[in-house]
Amino acid sequence: WWRVNDAIGVCAHSAVGTPSQCQHGDWQEAYDTCREMGGRLCDVSEREAMHGTGCNFNKEPVWTKTSCSVGAYPGFYTIQSSSRETVCSPIHDVFAIRCCADVCVS
Repeated sequence: WWRVNDAIGVCAHSAVGTPSQCQHGDWQEAYDTCREMGGRLCDVSEREAMHGTGCNFNKEPVWTKTSCSVGAYPGFYTIQSSSRETVCSPIHDVFAIRCCADVCVS
């Protein structure tokens, strides 16, 4: 189920995919999983929406849609919602998947 954060107007969910379960993957897997659910990867600024959406991912790095560079290579930020720590991570590393949506998906 999607949890709405009224303060920022974003819904978020951690148990993703079919069947609904807690998942880890590289950036492309995270992107595809969220799209298949009718959502998207969260932006770094949406940390509050991601926090507490299940799977005990609050202390794990979670993929975001916010791009960065790891040296000469493309990357995306991961964020730990409990500590607010962001790290620019290579796209082939494996991290937790949480999804966001501007409208809660059923």
